[in-house]
Amino acid sequence: MPRERPQGFPDGGGEDSRKPEVRSTMRFRSTRHVIPALCVALVLPLALSAARASTTVENRTVPSFDGTPISYTFFSVGDGRRHPVVLMTHGWGGSRTTDPKDGTVAMLLKARYDVLTWDSRGFGTSGGDVNVDSQEFEARDVSALLSFAAKRPDVLLDRPGDPRAGMLGASYAGGIQLQAAAADRRIDAIVPEWAWNDLPRSIKPEGVIKLGWDVLLYGDGVASATTAGLSSGQTGSLSPTLHQAFAEGVVLNDWTPDVLAWFNAKSPRRYIAGGVTPDGRHIKGINVPTLLVQGTKDTLFNLNEAIANYRELRPVLGDSVKMLWFCGGHSFTGTGPLVSSCEAGNSDAVINARILAWFKRYLDRDTSVNPGPQIEYQLQGGSFRSVDALPHTTVPIKGSATVVNLVAPTSGQVLAAGPGNADSTRIRIAVLAGSTLLGSGRLRVTLTPTSPETFLFFKLIDTDPSGNAVVVDDQATPLKLFTTGLGQAHTLSLDLAGVAWSVAPGHTISLEISPNSNDFSSSRIPGVSLVTVTGTLPILP
Repeated sequence: MPRERPQGFPDGGGEDSRKPEVRSTMRFRSTRHVIPALCVALVLPLALSAARASTTVENRTVPSFDGTPISYTFFSVGDGRRHPVVLMTHGWGGSRTTDPKDGTVAMLLKARYDVLTWDSRGFGTSGGDVNVDSQEFEARDVSALLSFAAKRPDVLLDRPGDPRAGMLGASYAGGIQLQAAAADRRIDAIVPEWAWNDLPRSIKPEGVIKLGWDVLLYGDGVASATTAGLSSGQTGSLSPTLHQAFAEGVVLNDWTPDVLAWFNAKSPRRYIAGGVTPDGRHIKGINVPTLLVQGTKDTLFNLNEAIANYRELRPVLGDSVKMLWFCGGHSFTGTGPLVSSCEAGNSDAVINARILAWFKRYLDRDTSVNPGPQIEYQLQGGSFRSVDALPHTTVPIKGSATVVNLVAPTSGQVLAAGPGNADSTRIRIAVLAGSTLLGSGRLRVTLTPTSPETFLFFKLIDTDPSGNAVVVDDQATPLKLFTTGLGQAHTLSLDLAGVAWSVAPGHTISLEISPNSNDFSSSRIPGVSLVTVTGTLPILP
């Protein structure tokens, strides 16, 4: 079943139709399924195979808590028995799949799971405003869908009103799983792929806006949230705060506190252990088995987001939370000196096997099934390995640099970091060949600026014996300082973006410090900074 992994943000829920590609593999959905009449069912018998001759597909709408119509497609196994149901939405700017031959849907039906896909609020043919997987709206839409599923004669129930339900999907379809599972205890197992823990940290890390992603996501959201409405005139729209955030990022190179607070409220970290929603409701937090799937080359939601979710879930879930890292995610994949080498290999097969095992164990409740390693990761050559815990062994980082910002970006691509030019400094790290960089490094940065605003970008660089350099997993980590204390030393701590990378014989690893990176916004004020760095990098020897 093809589930191409190195793709752009709108992927999720297994839908196969895309918009035109950017370079080679970052794709966006283009097909929208317009339902001709509100609340009128279209049920199509499908002869998919002799084993599933009675499978049916139903397209309708369900009213959410506030009356907003949420468009759904229900795929029933149709064998006259009750089955667990798997809920899937789509990625940002996308729409639900309505095709039973879609790879993910077909896989789940074959495994005897009913499937419920839906258009997230504001997208596709659902009404309402897009509020970025919020507790106030999108999470409550999932609760409405669960209540609908519980009334069906083909869905397995744990008790009246409580369907046996799992969730699956990537990116925007991953974030909603964490939000919904924190709020609704009827969910039994989730597999959030390419999701986030802290939304501001993901799209504005250390106060620095991911400009390439910001422009791309805003443009796609505007284009898709306001078109393809129902014939009755229903269309969705974006929350006004999203327009405000984009305008502030372009004009101010920053967000105002109100916008920052709005995005903070969309962060699962606020609710994983329980919390209070912006509208004053108390929710209990996540207590269901969670398989976190994240991309090593994901430059939107990097590995740190999965690591944070894992660490916050582990005290409650124990071994029923696991991580799987693969070569892909929200990535700008291509060739040439600016893009690191990463082979997807058999990642599709590995991920799909883990998903089915997860649902077999926790939806079918088959205790004989092994749900997989505690932490599984894919190296850039395509091989998968596993560990029981992230390594505590580290190598030291120590060095200094004089960094000159001339304002114009000089390194990277729109959605991926690249090696710096003459304005960058590299600090050699003593990593032995055969070692594996695994996890997130930690830096202590002391800088003395000559301008009130300083942006720095830190990248791990792999250099081969011929001098060719690539950025490890395409990741750059920014740091921003705004101060009136010019000429004074300021010390800050920083977590590097997580990586999974093997060090080949003859290769060297360095920490590069640059004044800018094309995938981020950069300081608009020229200046010189004296920088001293100490830190550690986790490795498997």
